[in-house]
Amino acid sequence: IALGNLFEATSAELHRVNIINDKGLALAKSMLAYDRFGEGKTPESENKKSDHFAGDWYVRYDLESKKNPSLENELPEIMRLWEAGNPYWCKIWKQLTDWVLTGMYQTYERQGIAFELASRESEHYEDGRDFALQGLKDGVFAQREDGTIFIDLKEEDMGEKVVLRADGTAIYLTQDLSLWPLRLKSFGPKVDEMIYVVGDEQNYYFQTVFKSLEKLKLAGDTKFTHYGYGLVNLPDGRMKSREGTVVDADNLMDQLHEMAAKKIRESQPEMSESEVSKTAEQIQNAAWKFFLLRTSPQKTITFDAEKSIDFHGATGPYLQYAGVRIKSIVSKSDFETTKQTDLTPLGEDEKPLGVKILEWPQVLDRAAESKNPTYIATYLLELAQVWSSFYAENHINKAEEDLKKARLTLASKTLEVLETGLNILGIEVPEKM
Repeated sequence: IALGNLFEATSAELHRVNIINDKGLALAKSMLAYDRFGEGKTPESENKKSDHFAGDWYVRYDLESKKNPSLENELPEIMRLWEAGNPYWCKIWKQLTDWVLTGMYQTYERQGIAFELASRESEHYEDGRDFALQGLKDGVFAQREDGTIFIDLKEEDMGEKVVLRADGTAIYLTQDLSLWPLRLKSFGPKVDEMIYVVGDEQNYYFQTVFKSLEKLKLAGDTKFTHYGYGLVNLPDGRMKSREGTVVDADNLMDQLHEMAAKKIRESQPEMSESEVSKTAEQIQNAAWKFFLLRTSPQKTITFDAEKSIDFHGATGPYLQYAGVRIKSIVSKSDFETTKQTDLTPLGEDEKPLGVKILEWPQVLDRAAESKNPTYIATYLLELAQVWSSFYAENHINKAEEDLKKARLTLASKTLEVLETGLNILGIEVPEKM
């Protein structure tokens, strides 16, 4: 969200695209587990969010395969039968993927995430297979005795990378290579830069993707970038989906929502429950997003829910609270700030705040050029702190009229920059807190 918003804020033409991994080994494990142990259960029968329910079968496979390792031998055949269009396995696949996607899009909507184009691997894996066979025919790919098709990247110190398995099933590289021409067809013919936002565990993989595209003469003038980011851990260690130690985004947001609602009820007892719920949702959204974005993207993060929701720390809710306070000050005056406001009454007391506001365009450009929203997060914290120091020492609505108007203009500009920056990070300023 933040990276895309950052580019749009600097007037770049942006297309948000997504690739949905709805096939492969992990899904085959879930399919096997549901087929063997599902007993006709559904999200409705278990009263679970549909993608959480589907994910349970991935965990179940891991548990069962430890008791019966021979289950692993069944996976290649399941994948082969699915790709061959076997009705039985296709039905199970469709049911599981429908559950996953339904739940996933509910979470996307709650987080404010939307894509212009979302491609499902199942929609183009056959193109990937044809792509591999054509590459073999053209001499760009090579083939081993067992039928495996690969690209030779030994000269690039990357070894031999499989493009198509011996049994004819596709892998990630197959699909990423074949997907690029399809994206060019949708958004081309000229794309200045293609940015893949994927965890930094895939750094090496994307080096092979980009080098392969270059060798296949598909890269053209496009710059390919892997925007890798560090992992997010729990306080007690790394999360692992197959072991069920993942904290689902929905559960995390629910937890933060309840924490925020409790704080609001204590500080704003006059608010209705609907207002509390709306505000708590805005606050939880700010809490986790800002906690992640204030840290350099490449660093591993240990998420701390209590720290993230603190209204007085270096947090998203702290910035929201600063915005709410400024909104209140401006709304209590009967003065509408305009560009024609005389700012000559402002002096040394206001200078640090004015200087900090003037830094905003340079910070925005720097963040966009470096592809690093952390610069925005850091700047907003500094802006809020400078504002807080100014307001603690200076009256606004009680000041002499001309000075009052000038200070209100300065306050409004502070709010404008604060809201603009938070919006880039995907965060709203509530009406009350």
